[in-house]
Parts: sequence; C-alpha cells; structure tokens
Amino acid sequence: MIGPTGSTAVYCDPTYDSNPPTFTKNDAYSPNGSGLQGSCSEQASANGNISVDPMFSGATNFHVKAGSPIIGVGDVSAPDLPLSDLGGGPRIVNGEIDMGVYEYPH
Repeated sequence: MIGPTGSTAVYCDPTYDSNPPTFTKNDAYSPNGSGLQGSCSEQASANGNISVDPMFSGATNFHVKAGSPIIGVGDVSAPDLPLSDLGGGPRIVNGEIDMGVYEYPH
C-alpha cells in the first residue's frame, strides 16, 4: 500500500469503527510520510507489517529491484493465494512469497 509523498498510506478512522481491521504482512509506505495511522497505527510494526520503500523498478512498473525489502516476506498462508503472480510466474518460490503482485526472479 503506497501513499502519495508526504501523506499517510493507510488511515483507519476510529469515528466509523473503533475496531480497526487487522493488517498482516503488509508494506504500508509513503515517501516522507507514514504507513499505518489512526486506529490501526499500533499495527505498523506488528504482525509482520513494515513501512519501507519497496524499491519498484519505476513509477508504473511494480516489479521490484534486487535487494528490495519486500522479497520473501509475504504470507504464504494467505487465503485464496493464486498459483501465479500477475505476470504469470510462480507465486511461491522456494517456499516464500514476496509482498506485491510480482515475484522477484530468484
């Protein structure tokens, strides 16, 4: 989940529901901003969540570069996990999954 520069990537408004959704193994990132805020801010560094630059290949190219911190840290037990990534490659590689829609070539 990527927010615009200087903003919050995800804001959970406690006005609507005091019980925020549960986030597990997500990257909520905003350049010069914050990841998870509002009633979900306690989950920012819990449950495998991170807030780091995913190192995409380009502004509209969501493949990641070598060394990306989202490689191999996704949730292989996520429900309804497809067999292939968005590009048609295998979703689980060496027993691991990347965060995002494309697997980094291992």
